[in-house]
Amino acid sequence: LKTQDAVDEFKIRISGYVRSYRHGDKVILHAGDEIEATSSDVILA
Repeated sequence: LKTQDAVDEFKIRISGYVRSYRHGDKVILHAGDEIEATSSDVILA
């Protein structure tokens, strides 16, 4: 996960649950999972 360099921590909703993430964190998605950035723009890399 990546976002703007000035942002250290950001929130993402995955399948209804919101959690804080940081640059480089890894997320495992399954078929049907929905993902939405809630605090800033996020790039799935």
